[in-house]
Amino acid sequence: MTIAHITKNTCERYVIRKDDFIAIVYLHDEFGDITIQSDRRSFGYYWFKGGRGTETLKEFLLRASVSYVMDKFSYGLGGHEHFCEEKTRKNLKKLILEKRRSGQIGPETARGALNDLTEIDFGAHLEGWLTCWENSYEFKKVFPDPYVTEGFVYDVDPQLRHFMERLWPEFIEVIRLEFNPKETNPE
Repeated sequence: MTIAHITKNTCERYVIRKDDFIAIVYLHDEFGDITIQSDRRSFGYYWFKGGRGTETLKEFLLRASVSYVMDKFSYGLGGHEHFCEEKTRKNLKKLILEKRRSGQIGPETARGALNDLTEIDFGAHLEGWLTCWENSYEFKKVFPDPYVTEGFVYDVDPQLRHFMERLWPEFIEVIRLEFNPKETNPE
């Protein structure tokens, strides 16, 4: 039996409170590890030295775009896999209307599919879709393969987006001030 090699390190801990949101950021600058524990969601990422060059993690985060960091944090949440029901309905409606305009389906089929679209209870999204597809003659004509879900829309987890839009800029400002402490005291 192989025994695991365990190393103990210390990291910096930042507590961010704003309005009704609290997050604790653990940052290990040398190893490139950042973990965010919040009252709504937890996420993090590890940037190995080859991925961030010779910079420390803090230096790297100061120049990284918000969308890049959010994309990396999304990997731990399964990527951009938050199902957007409202956007999916709009997108499926658009696909139905495009097929009608191109003559791929007739007006009755389009009308029936649009009506069925308003009735879908997506629930766990794919299961709700499959149930509706099984029971809809029109959907079967518009979307012959229920597993080809080109109309489904996924986005960044809303809790991650909330953190990145409201708290990340303030966290980055704290990091920036650590590099330029005179900016906090103009004396």
